[in-house]
Amino acid sequence: MPIGIHYISTDHDYSVSECYRKLRQLGYRNIGYQNIEASEKRNRYLFYSAYLKCCALDGMPAAQPYYDVTLDSEKVIDWINCYNLDAVICTDESLKSALVDSSYKVPDGIGLAGLDFVSTKAKTMGFAAYVSDRNRIGRLAMDYLQSLINQNECGVPKVENQIAVLVRGCWQSGSTVRAPHC
Repeated sequence: MPIGIHYISTDHDYSVSECYRKLRQLGYRNIGYQNIEASEKRNRYLFYSAYLKCCALDGMPAAQPYYDVTLDSEKVIDWINCYNLDAVICTDESLKSALVDSSYKVPDGIGLAGLDFVSTKAKTMGFAAYVSDRNRIGRLAMDYLQSLINQNECGVPKVENQIAVLVRGCWQSGSTVRAPHC
């Protein structure tokens, strides 16, 4: 059970929901989800929960998540084939290179939407991604910490005084998904 401390972070639900919505708008139907399991555990499975919610609300079956850290090409392709995926929301950009020698060509054979990427990294790689402004999150955290110090507050706050700030990022287009239809 985590201790109740103030929390400033990416809006996990909105991040995944926005990726999922963008992929659906671009015509993708069978969308999978990849993350590193340690990250998923650290974030209390909030990303995966959002993916499950999107699938359920959309009336689509949810694929089992791909949590293997190695992103072994054979395993990735087996996973894609098993669920007949045409797109993946992923936290690891190396998923794209795992597909290089396969029959799945990005973006025509399969679309990849990066989740919680840094904007400069997504642009450099040409990745379509939901990007988060980590500098802004850090500034908000420091501003809040400074206000706590100025108010002479210390220790674990009472439950009713705990603050949770969820920061939204934005979608950034890239070459790992189909171009939008006019």
